[in-house]
Amino acid sequence: MRKLKTTQDEPTFECGSENTFVDLGFPEEKAVNMLARAELMGIIRQTIRDNQWTQQEAAAVLKVKQPRVAEIMGMKTQHYSVEQLITFLTRLGKRISFYVEGNIPGHWHQYFKFLKQIEVPADFMADRLDRPPQKRRT
Repeated sequence: MRKLKTTQDEPTFECGSENTFVDLGFPEEKAVNMLARAELMGIIRQTIRDNQWTQQEAAAVLKVKQPRVAEIMGMKTQHYSVEQLITFLTRLGKRISFYVEGNIPGHWHQYFKFLKQIEVPADFMADRLDRPPQKRRT
């Protein structure tokens, strides 16, 4: 962040980064996750509003109980992982794609260079996430 110079009569403003959570002092790794969850949840919330669904109707589409939709509408991002939000977006018929920026060290570089061009279909993993978790064998 950088401060803008002002005269004594003018208010002082700071120019923020692209991530509000970094500006608030969160570590970069956590801030990136928090921003991703906020953006995904905002899309879900806007889709619910655009369709003019009640929370009960949205709950039926998302396959959750109504209080979970209330959390989404209230932007309670701490209750959801990125994976859960992606699942909700697929249930809403949204296509998800990922883009990775920056240098990726080591042998993963070519792998991620290929992956960042792939779009994930709307039903990706939806069937796996609807099933109850399988017990692990010990």
